[in-house]
Amino acid sequence: MGVLKDLVLFIGENLDFRSSFVKTSIDAIWNIIEVGGSVVTQTMAQEAEVVYSLRGIFEKVLEEGYKLDDKAL
Repeated sequence: MGVLKDLVLFIGENLDFRSSFVKTSIDAIWNIIEVGGSVVTQTMAQEAEVVYSLRGIFEKVLEEGYKLDDKAL
């Protein structure tokens, strides 16, 4: 859980959620979840810090939108 938690917190603390570091971190988190399956997702759900950080990230993306090359996604 250590690496996964660090990646989530890194994304949450990064002001520019469109950066390549954030994209790479999200890819890494996705790969960890794919390999670990439901065990990993259940472990993540039990970590309040991870849940709150992910919630903040999603709220920020929904509020500000996600623009890539001047196209709203």
